[in-house]
Amino acid sequence: MGCGASKAAEVLPGQAADNVERKEHAIAAENGTDVANAPGGRQLNKVSSQLGGKTVQNSFVVQKTRSRNKRATEEALGDSIPTKVERDPNWDFKEEEPLNKDAANAFQLPAESVVVAEPGMQGPAISGPSFKMARGAQAQILADLKSKGQMQDVPANKEKLSSSDPDVVMEGVIYFREQLSVVNPPVSAVRSSGILPTLVKLLGEVHNSKLQYEVAWILTNICSAEHEDCAAVVDQNAIPIFVSMLRNCEETDVLEQAIWALGNIAADCTELQRAVLDEEVVFPLLECMERHMAHPSVLRHCAWLLSNLCRPKPQEDVLLDTIPMACRIIASSSDQEAITHACWALKYLTGAPHGLDVLSEVPELEATLSKLVAWIEEATSILTIPSLRTVVNLCSGSSRNMQLIVDAGALSAMLACLDKCDRLSLKKDAVWALSNVAAGTCSQVEAMARAGAFPKIIALLHGNEEALKRECAFTLANPWASNVGISPDVADLLIKDGVLKELVDLLDLSVDTSIVKVAIQGLQEATKRGQQMMRDEANKQMAEGQEEPNVSNRIAEVIKEHGALDKLHELLASTEEEVYFKANGLKNILAFL
Repeated sequence: MGCGASKAAEVLPGQAADNVERKEHAIAAENGTDVANAPGGRQLNKVSSQLGGKTVQNSFVVQKTRSRNKRATEEALGDSIPTKVERDPNWDFKEEEPLNKDAANAFQLPAESVVVAEPGMQGPAISGPSFKMARGAQAQILADLKSKGQMQDVPANKEKLSSSDPDVVMEGVIYFREQLSVVNPPVSAVRSSGILPTLVKLLGEVHNSKLQYEVAWILTNICSAEHEDCAAVVDQNAIPIFVSMLRNCEETDVLEQAIWALGNIAADCTELQRAVLDEEVVFPLLECMERHMAHPSVLRHCAWLLSNLCRPKPQEDVLLDTIPMACRIIASSSDQEAITHACWALKYLTGAPHGLDVLSEVPELEATLSKLVAWIEEATSILTIPSLRTVVNLCSGSSRNMQLIVDAGALSAMLACLDKCDRLSLKKDAVWALSNVAAGTCSQVEAMARAGAFPKIIALLHGNEEALKRECAFTLANPWASNVGISPDVADLLIKDGVLKELVDLLDLSVDTSIVKVAIQGLQEATKRGQQMMRDEANKQMAEGQEEPNVSNRIAEVIKEHGALDKLHELLASTEEEVYFKANGLKNILAFL
């Protein structure tokens, strides 16, 4: 069954544009507890742990969200059904469900020899693997430090840093590196000792790679601590040196440590993320990734830095130039961690203005979408979350972008995810994406029907997950909008799937009024679509020579057969004025037809 000629999209009454932005917003706190005064809108929680003989101190981002209003106000929408809607790039789900242990293991430190602590895993569940991370010490060093005690010889070792003897300097550097590679390291005490200017100077010793490596390790761990510690390193003008190391460093272990330090700085707060971007880090980073595509450890460090530079939304358009590289990693890399970080980076980047335009021109787009769809279908993959949220971004774009994900098999993948997944946040994402596809084109609605999407949505409406029901209602209402322009054949598919019956069943005083209003609007649009189909059929019959066309509004008849008039009459008892007027208006229309 085809859809016939495609209608040109039209702007619905009261709708400012084809895309209506969801009025959702996330708030968070930065570096502590005061949400109202928090710069950058993030709260960093510090966690340290010792796993497998390695010590890790980990700071992760927790976003706190307030109540959601996923559609624009009724005043902005007028009497129309919203069609495609954009997710606010600041929006995210509440911290309500911890990741399972398999997912937790995905968000590892971007180094082969260190494992990240698992602090309830709220961080990656909210905003991805955007951690600040300290590098741990070997087990023997930890044991030696425990027996010796910490911070016993700071003055003597501080003096060593200024020695003219390179070996003595190295002794002092190693001392401080070991002090900062333990559980609960004395970062503030080391910073307060006044050694940072000397350390940053030593970082520039390009002819002594071992010294650079040790110093970069120290600065990495300082940057993983409190904001004041990280800012102190930045104040000593360390960022330009680290960026120059991206361009010029040939020793991979030193290079990785420089990338690691930049990742910690970018993860600290919006201001320090901006400071890294102001040093024009993007192109050196891309060049570094290009040089080391065959080196998994360097590549995963770079992908992790890229993710931190983009989180929670890109501050500069130049970051969009990294989209092809992120897709290349997803499509062709075999390193799980690098792919994980690239997926989160792509999620952030496609949520930025023009991000989808750049993505649509990427040579590896088809291979990338194929991988994303496969991870969505797995439902329990560590890559399901960023993959699904990237697809959500695509579904918030143009009909062309939505067609890309339809062609990639995303519809069946999202339906499989709804079957397999227990995480409410993932189900919200999947239904949200489906509701936007339902507001796409006639052929896209037909693809949804043939994939079995509407019976699945109806089943969710009858389930116990209240948070999904309003979005499910939109998924059933959106196909009838005039700018979708579904054909009679596709309308028959929807009727067969019980879409109109379910919308009528939602006309009940016991149902949430926001859902009732969606149902009323959907039925009103369906009735209008039926009228248009009736006129088109009448014109066709007259063109064939029939003087008195035999036509009727089939859709209105089906709606009335399901008891809509009685249900609308019952809604007139609603205490909400808007429900009363909408119900009365639709009742009068149906009674007239």
